[in-house]
Amino acid sequence: MMKALLCVILAFLFAVLGEGMATPNTATGSCEQINIPLCKDLPYTHTLMPNLLGHRTQEDAGLEVHQFYPLVKIQCSQAMKPFICSVYAPECESGRARAPCKRTCMAAKQGCHPLMTKFGSEWPEQLNCDKFSEETCKESETIQNITISDIPHLLQDIADHDKALSPTTWRKLFFYSDKDGSGNLNNKEYQEMKSFLTILRQHFTESWLPGRHHHRSFRRILEDRGVNLSYKTTEDLWIIYKIGKDDYDEFVVILTKLEILKGRFDAKVLSGLPCDCKIAGFTFDEFILNAAL
Repeated sequence: MMKALLCVILAFLFAVLGEGMATPNTATGSCEQINIPLCKDLPYTHTLMPNLLGHRTQEDAGLEVHQFYPLVKIQCSQAMKPFICSVYAPECESGRARAPCKRTCMAAKQGCHPLMTKFGSEWPEQLNCDKFSEETCKESETIQNITISDIPHLLQDIADHDKALSPTTWRKLFFYSDKDGSGNLNNKEYQEMKSFLTILRQHFTESWLPGRHHHRSFRRILEDRGVNLSYKTTEDLWIIYKIGKDDYDEFVVILTKLEILKGRFDAKVLSGLPCDCKIAGFTFDEFILNAAL
């Protein structure tokens, strides 16, 4: 029953969107307090009318934006609400409407388009992400409760290398970055993940400069990350994973695994040992979980 109702709502929604949405424009005017219910708890509190789609009042915009409520409610993407509100109730900055962020649009589409397709609908052309720009994105713009489906598009600006990461690698990165185990990333966790990937990309590129001994470079990278292993262990890891200059995905996987294992080891280090050494204690369940990485 619920699926049937959702199907009807989505079909109606995109029929209306296909007929009624205007072409995006850059509006100017006076800032006004947001009164559209769906958009009242955003990081910003004032919008501008006419909006980017030509709605002259918040009442007009609210009638249309409310039809997105089912997609926001089922949380197909945490980016959906910020994106839709940036279209219908754009942030007012010094008498001008800030255009939607392309990165946020793509994250919303990545999460919700598969559901729409399942019910026979397509992403509306009026919301084509190519119509928006990265220039309007704010580094401080936060999307709390970021899901795994949001991550590849939110981080697409890191580098071309990162676009080739496999779904499995993205899941491992997400698992590593989800420090509180909530199943979503808050903004701090997301920014740390972004920084981690940026550093790995730099290390990988430098590892393949002419004249470098690659497994030695790999050991230095591990030491920089606080993963201090013997020369033989590091060389064995390099041989096992057979990392080549085109194996960026594998490189990210092994570094992420080692970071996770280091964190788990440090959390279980035993104290009061009669030797100058570090030994950690694990239950059998914990050992199996670690071995499964």
